[in-house]
Amino acid sequence: MELTVALISFISGALLTRLVLWYAHKAEIFDVPNQRSSHDQPTPRGGGLSIVITVLAMVGWLWYENMISQELARTLLVGGGLLAVVGWQDDIHKSRANWRLLIHFFVAAWALFWLGGVEQFVFGGVVISLGWVGSIFAAVGIAWMINLYNFMDGIDGLAASEGGFVAGVGGIMLILVGAPGLASISFSLSAACLGFLVWNWSPAKIFMGDVSSGFIGFVFAVLMIEGERRGVLSLWVWVTLLALFIGDSTYTLIRRVILKEQWYAAHRSHAYQQQAAVKGHKRVVTMMQLMNFLWLLPFVLLEYLFPVWVPEILVVTAVVAWFIWRRSSSV
Repeated sequence: MELTVALISFISGALLTRLVLWYAHKAEIFDVPNQRSSHDQPTPRGGGLSIVITVLAMVGWLWYENMISQELARTLLVGGGLLAVVGWQDDIHKSRANWRLLIHFFVAAWALFWLGGVEQFVFGGVVISLGWVGSIFAAVGIAWMINLYNFMDGIDGLAASEGGFVAGVGGIMLILVGAPGLASISFSLSAACLGFLVWNWSPAKIFMGDVSSGFIGFVFAVLMIEGERRGVLSLWVWVTLLALFIGDSTYTLIRRVILKEQWYAAHRSHAYQQQAAVKGHKRVVTMMQLMNFLWLLPFVLLEYLFPVWVPEILVVTAVVAWFIWRRSSSV
C-alpha cells in the first residue's frame, strides 16, 4: 500500500509540476531577481502547487478508505488548503506579512481544535503535563514550522530535497510503529517533493513558491502533533530530522532580533544562502543531505531505540547545529 502511494505521488508530483510550469510561462508568473535573491534570471514560481494537489488528494482518498480519521483529514484538507490558497495568491501578488501571519495562527488554531489540542508530551521517558498552556505553545510551534519552511526555500532543490528526506524517513518510522495511515501521508509528501525536485534541481526550471513551502511545514507540524498525541511517534524524532532547517532559521532569527534588524523582512542572511553564494546551490544542497543521512538519521535511530536518551541527543543536536550555522554564516 505505502509503495503504491509513494509511486502515484511521485508521478503526480512530476507531471503536475510540468503542467504548472507551462501555466506559469503562459500567465507570466515569474520570480524576478532582486538584491535579496539567490538566482540571477527570472524563473517561474508556484511549482509547489503540484505537491499540494498530490498530498491533499491522497489525504482525501485515505479518509475515504478509513485509513485516517475524519479529524485528521479535516485538519489537513481545510488548513493545508487555506495555506495553499494564501500562498498561491502571494506568489502572484505579494501580500502583507501581518495578514499572512494571521492566517498562519488561524490555521494553527484550526489544527489544534480538530486534533484535540496538546496538553502533554513525552520527553526522555517522562510525561510532562502542560494543560491548556500546551496548546498555546503548540500554536506558536505550528506557525513557526509554516514560516521556517518558507524561510528555507531560497535556493534550488533545498526545500524539496529536505521534504523528500524528512517525510521519507518519517514514513518508515511510522510503518515501524504501526501507523500506516500517517505513514501514507508522510510517504505521499516525500514522493511528491521528489517528483517536484525533478524540475527544481539546480539549475531550477521552476521554483516551489509560497503555495507549498508553508504547506509542507504545516503537514510536518500536524504529523508531529498527531504522532505524539496517539503515542506512536515522538515529535522529537521530527525535530531531529528537521534540525538543519530549524537550526538555520531559528539561529538566524535570533541574530536578526539581537542586531535590531527587521526580522520579518525578506533577506538573504541565512547560512545556507551565504554558502550558496560562494559554493553554488547544488553543492550546498548535496552537503546538507549528506549531513541528514550521516548525522541526523543515526541520531533518530538512537531516539527510536533509546527514548530515554532524547534530552541528551537534542542538546547535542542543537549544539552541533549551532556550530554548523556559526561556521557557515561567517563566509
